[in-house]
Amino acid sequence: ASTSCRDIPADATPGTLLESGFGNVFPNYIIDVQKDPATGEYTEAIQFQCLEAGGVRVFEGINFLSRRPDMSPAALDAMFDRAKPIAPYGATPDHMHIVTHD
Repeated sequence: ASTSCRDIPADATPGTLLESGFGNVFPNYIIDVQKDPATGEYTEAIQFQCLEAGGVRVFEGINFLSRRPDMSPAALDAMFDRAKPIAPYGATPDHMHIVTHD
């Protein structure tokens, strides 16, 4: 598995936003989006953030975003399937936890 944040799969960069934190600005890669086929509105997204300093990874973040407040286990499993390109960075069920936003 790769240890460099620069080794994002080439097909996994349809969009990049710049985020700031830890006193740095770093890329937030939008590696997956899902749309409602009827309305065209975005329903889900997967983000990957990675910050390196001096060739060492000091932060990596993976966010699964959904407009649904409650996701079924099948819907969450589908997001993990779509996140397989970043699995070496921790995008697996045993390395992530759910954060509820009220």
